[in-house]
Amino acid sequence: MRIHSVKLVLALASCFTFLATCFGSAKPNSAAVKTALTRRYSQMERDFRAQNFSDYSSLLTNSFTINAMGKTMTKAQTLADLKKQSKLVKNPRWVRNITHLVINNKTAVASVTSDFSTSIQMHPGAMSTFTLHETKADTWVQTPRGWLLQNTAVRTMVPTINGKKV
Repeated sequence: MRIHSVKLVLALASCFTFLATCFGSAKPNSAAVKTALTRRYSQMERDFRAQNFSDYSSLLTNSFTINAMGKTMTKAQTLADLKKQSKLVKNPRWVRNITHLVINNKTAVASVTSDFSTSIQMHPGAMSTFTLHETKADTWVQTPRGWLLQNTAVRTMVPTINGKKV
């Protein structure tokens, strides 16, 4: 009877260890999530530069919204705006850095600094340098297709033309 009890205790301990390992690994690793989101931001820049908006769109949820300057834009409005902007710029560079990350189950909120720079023709024959520095909170959701951007809330926005704030 005593050997049977020891085997039962060992079997239960083994089962609990297995379950703890399984469920413990379900919690996202913040370094892995940060790496995945950084890759998504890089892909967004590549897609914008290549004017590949179908791939850019695939990185956004269908319910994506952006909140900036008191306005809210939907996914369709955002993509239309990006398409229009992409035709006006030359050699754009768009770098985003995650400064803070909070993960809750399948949702991640990234505090981000975003630096966009490009050459733009303001007047015939004259090229200008346009930059945009933003801080924002991006909400990502984990899906079977990977992390998708659900919302961007712009906190600060500083545009410049040829180094002068506009």
